[in-house]
Amino acid sequence: MEKWISVILPVYNVRGSLERAMQSLEQQTIGFDHLEILFSDDCSTDGSWEKVQQFAQMYPNVRAIRREVNSGGCGAPRNDAMKIAQGEYIAFFDPDDVLPPDAYEHLYRVARESGAEFSTGYFSELNEDGNTLVKKTGSAAHLTQDRDFCFPQDLPEAFCLLPLLTCKLFRREFLAGNGIEFFPDICEDQPFAVECCLRAKKMAYINHCVYGYVQRKDSLSKRLNEAYFSGVSRGMNRCAELFEQYGQQEAGAQYLSGLLEGQMRKLSGEASDEAQACRQLEKFNSFLDRPEFCTQTVSATLHMIRKKDPDCVGKALLAFAGMIRDMDNLCRDANIWRESYEGIEASHEALKQYTRSVEKHVKDLEGWLDEANQSLQKQEQNLKEVKQLQQQQEQKLNEMSVAEQNRIRENDMLRQEVSALTSQLEAMQQRKVVRIADGISNMVRHGKR
Repeated sequence: MEKWISVILPVYNVRGSLERAMQSLEQQTIGFDHLEILFSDDCSTDGSWEKVQQFAQMYPNVRAIRREVNSGGCGAPRNDAMKIAQGEYIAFFDPDDVLPPDAYEHLYRVARESGAEFSTGYFSELNEDGNTLVKKTGSAAHLTQDRDFCFPQDLPEAFCLLPLLTCKLFRREFLAGNGIEFFPDICEDQPFAVECCLRAKKMAYINHCVYGYVQRKDSLSKRLNEAYFSGVSRGMNRCAELFEQYGQQEAGAQYLSGLLEGQMRKLSGEASDEAQACRQLEKFNSFLDRPEFCTQTVSATLHMIRKKDPDCVGKALLAFAGMIRDMDNLCRDANIWRESYEGIEASHEALKQYTRSVEKHVKDLEGWLDEANQSLQKQEQNLKEVKQLQQQQEQKLNEMSVAEQNRIRENDMLRQEVSALTSQLEAMQQRKVVRIADGISNMVRHGKR
């Protein structure tokens, strides 16, 4: 059977999640047989490699490959699988997350219908028990309907959809033809997504949940240490190179300033002292020293702290932490108001649609009543005609009854006359027989004499 989608799963010590991942794939409404499942193991040590080998033996559309040396991230295993993928489209799926059953059906349909190089939807955040934490992530919360993003003009608007590569579906020929592959480092998703937007003509968005991102305490992106922030910094530098390569520095500054602020939020929450803040913040000096990559508030805060104490930028981060907490509270309140407003707006729109539906039903009902009245009038006319026919038939029956009674009386009289004649004939025959018998007796007597 033709393989429509190659699903690539990087594997490293996730044996406990592999069964559920396979179940998510088997339940896809697009049809499991239309999927090519590619497990790319990164030198697991917990039995994950043996488990995916079992899957490969059980299912003809499942393949398992293994790296000789651990890469330390998802990028290299994904690149290995992309080289052998045969599907029309490529999707990325992390084994410790979940897929809604209709995810690939929606992504595939909108990608084919729109002709876009890749399609995407929104994702929900779940806890490890599978309970929903955030139904629709904040980055895509303002999008309420399907739409196409055309590049480069819609590039800034599309930034909200770049996070989480696993809720996207890419045309394989587009990736291979442009030599797009993963940056072999932590934060490999961002450069990949940026290059896809810079190379593509169109991205199709469907307002439907296509991925369930599970918040795990031990996930790679939660290990907020110096190695993590170093990798993020390298990924951001790679993004900056791509924006410059394609002449989109202004859009790049907008995108990277958002990433930078996000990383500073993480830093401000993780730094336990000034020395640690200094070490981690230094990873982003190449961006912090350039005002186009900093928001006005961040730049002003850094400038103020550095002016007082130029040798300790960590103070800027610690000061920024308090501001971030205040901003988070304001954003949380704003989100509550926005969600309330969106809920009212959605209810208003639903009410208008319901009103239109009721008006249509009323018109339909009025038409039906007119038809019913016309039908009733016809039925009344038919009833009158039926009554007239019944009266005519009753009159004919009455007339027929009188004639029938006369015929019965005549028949009775005829039967009586016939009966009398029959009696007379029988009497005459008896007398005639007696006379004949008497005559014969006389003749016999005379002959004896």
